[in-house]
Amino acid sequence: RHDYCTDLRGDCTELLPARAVLEGTLELFGQRVSELTHCGPELEWADLSAAKRMLRATELDAKKAVEMFVQALELRAKYRNLFQTLHCQTCCDIRVFMRDLEEHPVIYMCARSLITPIGTIRDQFMVTFEAACRATTSEGKVTFVIDMFGMRPHLYMDPRSIKDLANTLGTVFAERIHRVIIVDFSRAAQAAWWLLKPLLTKKTRDKFAFVGRAKAEEIFTEIF
Repeated sequence: RHDYCTDLRGDCTELLPARAVLEGTLELFGQRVSELTHCGPELEWADLSAAKRMLRATELDAKKAVEMFVQALELRAKYRNLFQTLHCQTCCDIRVFMRDLEEHPVIYMCARSLITPIGTIRDQFMVTFEAACRATTSEGKVTFVIDMFGMRPHLYMDPRSIKDLANTLGTVFAERIHRVIIVDFSRAAQAAWWLLKPLLTKKTRDKFAFVGRAKAEEIFTEIF
């Protein structure tokens, strides 16, 4: 039997280590939660595809993958109603609005539309990202287009909320981001990025592109 805490970098197969991670996750999750939670619908989400994504996100470190997977299940259990209903209060313009040429669902966000602190969009962000993931395959990825024009910088200066969003990105939605295109990233927005940046893996940070409107139009011509 595979030890799910073994580093699997040398294993050239994917199915076997993913199965080991899944088994280890279910065992550890069962130890941490109540019987009611352990039998919840989030376990339907805990499959081999999710295990593969956790392995890729941790560069095939099985121990870290199990820890990440368990955190993701705990978050899905905590916000079970959101993930089941996909209903929440709308705080800003953030929506799935099309697919790119590679068939990735595209989430658009207008920063100008946010008039309340960044923490208030948590539920809407999770619901929108979940809807986008359901619109693709079990291992498919999502493109983000975030228009920062007219943003109110003071609304983003909340380290706790930024960390909360980063934790969700890095667990529930691990390996679900294809690319993030930030348009009109002003100096005023840099403080928010510096709060978020240390909380993201290098692999995720490298998917962010900060561009002006002219460059954004070039990119959109290529990908849409």
